[in-house]
This record gives sequence, structure tokens and C-alpha cells, in this order.
Amino acid sequence: MVNFRFFLTCGNSSAVEHDLAKVGVASSNLVSRSIIFLLLITTFSFANNLNIVSEAVLSKFENKHPCLNINDLPKIEPISPLPSDFKDYKFIKIKFRDYLLRKRHGSFKAIFKTPSREKSIYFKFEIDATVDVFKAKHKLYNDKILSKNDYEKVSIKLDSLPSKVITCNMPKKLMTKNYVSANTILTMNRFKHKKDVLRGTDIQVYIRDGMLVLETEAIVLKDANIGDIIKIKTQKGKLFRAKLISKYKAIILE
Repeated sequence: MVNFRFFLTCGNSSAVEHDLAKVGVASSNLVSRSIIFLLLITTFSFANNLNIVSEAVLSKFENKHPCLNINDLPKIEPISPLPSDFKDYKFIKIKFRDYLLRKRHGSFKAIFKTPSREKSIYFKFEIDATVDVFKAKHKLYNDKILSKNDYEKVSIKLDSLPSKVITCNMPKKLMTKNYVSANTILTMNRFKHKKDVLRGTDIQVYIRDGMLVLETEAIVLKDANIGDIIKIKTQKGKLFRAKLISKYKAIILE
């Protein structure tokens, strides 16, 4: 009888141990899954913050270059290791120097709100993109009024962008300031806006003499728009100030 009870107890112990082992395995699996889940959440939070910063960088480039051609978000990387609680940071803005908007890579500062204060983190970026610009199809001489036959649209890398480059659409009524060689990328500092009336234009001018209005011819001495006060020179060599009322007429001011 004693032996029977002994073996019965042993048998029950084995079953309990087996059940406990099963519970232990289940608990271990649950803990592992919880850890993996937390790691995924943390990783996602980190990645989400980085993605937001990358989108902010792209927005800077797109605002500067509306004709930006790009397939992927800019690659960004923190210059120093990120804080362990970076997932809890809330993005505020980035500070980006203007000259970097003509570069394929560089560094910038991002500002975040932490649970206790604002914090700045420095990143480096790399962007692979092109911009639509214009280049001269042939030689352009001084005082050349630009027409559609004088230029063509091309795409160039960011690093190749000159300062004050013309992008997207060519402004109207442009005139060259000086000689521009063929295949030159066109920039605004090479042009001036064509005025309504150009220097040297012959116009009719009017002057009051009592009840009479006298008419004579004169030459415009400086480029001007309609409505401007200009200097003119009559055929007799006299200089006057006059108000331009049309492309071919002005009234001499007393």
C-alpha cells in the first residue's frame, strides 16, 4: 500500500511538472512576443520621426525648386547617435541654410520637443534629384530681346545649379545685359526686364504754351515704362522731363 501511494504521488508530480513546463513555455513565448512587439513599436517610432524629418528636407527643396524631379525621399542620418528616448520626441522644424538647396548633400539642424524641453539634433542629408532649367541654344548678344527660339529646357543635377538660375518657366520680356555664349545655363543676373520704351526711341512730345499745345519730336534717353517720368532730348538738343503716356507719346512737364 505504501509503495502504491509513493508511485501515485510520483505520477501526479510528473504531470504537474509537465503542466508547469507548458505554462513556462507559454509565458516565455508571451514575454518574447511582448519584447518583439515593443521593439517593433520603438523601431517604428524612431523610423517615423526620421521620415518626418526627411519629408521636411524634401519640402525645403520643392519650395525652392518647384520643378524638382525626384523619385525617393532624401536620405538622412544623425551626425551623433540618437537619444534612447528619441521615439518620444515631437518634430517642430528644421533649420536649413539657403546655399544647401543647390547641393546634393550637407548637414542641417532639426528641432524637436521632448517631454521636458526643446532639443536640437544635427543630421546630414543626401538627395538625388534634378531641376528643370533653360540653356541658350546659340549665342546671345548684348541687348538681345529673348524669344522662344533662343533657349531650350533641360534637366540638370542639383550640384550643377548656378546661383539665380531660371527654372520652370521663362519670364517674359527679358533682354540680355551682355553677351551669353551658346549652351550656357540661363540665370537672371544675365538679363534685365525689357521696358515698354527703350533708350534711343523716337517719340512725339507735347508741351503747353498758353492755350496752345505744341508738338515736336524727341529721343528717349533711358529705358522706361508707360507712366514713368523720363528724360528726353528734342531735335534742337534741349533736355526736358516728360511723362510717358504711351509707347510713342509723352507730355513735357513744366
